[in-house]
Amino acid sequence: MAAKWADVQRQKKEAERAQYAKFAERAEAAKREREERMELERTERERAVRERNARIAAYQDSVDLSRPGGVLRQPTNGVTREMLQNSRKTTSPALVAEERVKEAVSEVGSMPAAEAVALLEQRIGEARAAGVRDYSPTLKKALALCGTLAAAGGSSDSAGKAASETTDPQKAAFDALFGGGYAPPGELDL
Repeated sequence: MAAKWADVQRQKKEAERAQYAKFAERAEAAKREREERMELERTERERAVRERNARIAAYQDSVDLSRPGGVLRQPTNGVTREMLQNSRKTTSPALVAEERVKEAVSEVGSMPAAEAVALLEQRIGEARAAGVRDYSPTLKKALALCGTLAAAGGSSDSAGKAASETTDPQKAAFDALFGGGYAPPGELDL
């Protein structure tokens, strides 16, 4: 019986050792997990501090302290080859219309007077619609040439007036409003 009791005690001790080993493994795994989590948190905190310090340094580097109040410097714009090529291009509807009037003025020298007048009036009307004003040198030259060609072509003044009225929509509108039948008021009898 003493042998049996010793075997039972040995088995009991082995079971306790196995249970203790399991507890020790669990405790070790929990300790490793806790250490890994703490290491991850520590590296995350360090990364956040580095990023914050980098942002602060970038801000301080971009402040122009020679100006009152420390004004932030603006980013510089570099000049590219494409920018240089496009720097000479300036277009607008008015500029395009003015160029077309110039072309028409140069073309009318070889045309009959009636066709030349019609072409000039058309281009002048397009230019006015695009916003070119009558005091533009190109438009002045075209108007003078149109008047000269109309007079040289033998057209009457009434035909010239009718043609010029149809090309200027604003003038036609004012003539419709203030044309015939309008009499300025005389002295009012009081």
